[in-house]
Amino acid sequence: MLYQIAKLALSSQCSIGSAQPVFWNAADPSRFVTPDLFIRFESPDSLFESWYAWERGAPEVAVEILSDSDATELAWQNRLRNYHELGVEEVVRFDPVAPADGLRVWNRVHGDLVERDLEDPRIAESSMLGLYWVVIKNATLGRVLRLAKDNSGGRLLPTPVEREARRRREAELRVRELEQKLKNK
Repeated sequence: MLYQIAKLALSSQCSIGSAQPVFWNAADPSRFVTPDLFIRFESPDSLFESWYAWERGAPEVAVEILSDSDATELAWQNRLRNYHELGVEEVVRFDPVAPADGLRVWNRVHGDLVERDLEDPRIAESSMLGLYWVVIKNATLGRVLRLAKDNSGGRLLPTPVEREARRRREAELRVRELEQKLKNK
């Protein structure tokens, strides 16, 4: 869902990937990460199977949605070290089953990835995107990570399905307005 949202909102100005290998060391192809979402600015989106940072640059944003395979602290520290080596500017980690709301964010400061101290573990401003990472409850999926235009999560960026539903409602409303005008003539 997060990939679809980012693709819909940002693909005209960014390259966006999801669960695709990102390689950063041409001399050692065993060095890669597979973020759940990654974004690279100044490059309109295109199809690719793998991302080679030495050809296309490092993604500025990487998002990890924790699963059983990377939920240990040791696994996370290894992954964070990889993002540091890759050169990512913002790393977002979301744990959908954490007892707290599970959002953590790291930003590159003086060459190092430093974890931000979030006032509310459900909301974090993206220093790279000019948007907000927001944890919300979804009736079907449980807690999910979304992007929003505001820090309350009231102006969520839509999924393609949500955007189409909104367009349909707006069109239906317009039809009713026109029908009413015709009746009043």
